[in-house]
Amino acid sequence: MRIDGSPGAGEFIAGYFRSDRLIAVAAHGRAEKLVALATALEQGETIAPGDFASA
Repeated sequence: MRIDGSPGAGEFIAGYFRSDRLIAVAAHGRAEKLVALATALEQGETIAPGDFASA
């Protein structure tokens, strides 16, 4: 799992990975990034852990 932001501060996005591939996202306070990543997942794009924060 990778987390960008701070859950304690109330603004974050978390990426869940399997075999170095993003399989799910969860967020609070970052709806725009959540929608972008969810769309990428639906379209079959591959997002690696190293690309998660910049995606």
